[in-house]
Amino acid sequence: MILKNQKKNQKSKRNCLDAATLLLNRKAYFSWQLEKKLLGKEYTPEEVKITIDQCFNSLLLDDTLLFKYHIKDMQIEKKWGRFKIRHALLRKYLPQDIVEKMIQKYYSQEIEDKVKLFLTKKKEIDYCDLSACVREQKIRTFLYSRGF
Repeated sequence: MILKNQKKNQKSKRNCLDAATLLLNRKAYFSWQLEKKLLGKEYTPEEVKITIDQCFNSLLLDDTLLFKYHIKDMQIEKKWGRFKIRHALLRKYLPQDIVEKMIQKYYSQEIEDKVKLFLTKKKEIDYCDLSACVREQKIRTFLYSRGF
């Protein structure tokens, strides 16, 4: 009877780890998101904690690397500013203090200045037929909507 319960516990741990690897094969998750997904699949909190620790140890899960990727992607590819990136990360239900630390760590002011300059020149060309006052207002509104 005891041997049967041990096998059952080992099987459920393996199933939780298998479910985690299946999820991580499809998409990169933060540890909080993965924990929520696994708890939604009705695994016990102990099993989920052990599984997440195993994922961290085997480098399947790395929150800081994922933060770095998201911040650089939003800043360089999407050309978003600090405020819009912060808002997008907070919409993922990530803790605000961690989001603030990661933005300070990985957000590049040099890239922001280059992106601002590029967007300003682009919009000046787009709005060249407008008066200077209206053009300036439109450019400010555009930059503000991008989170600058």
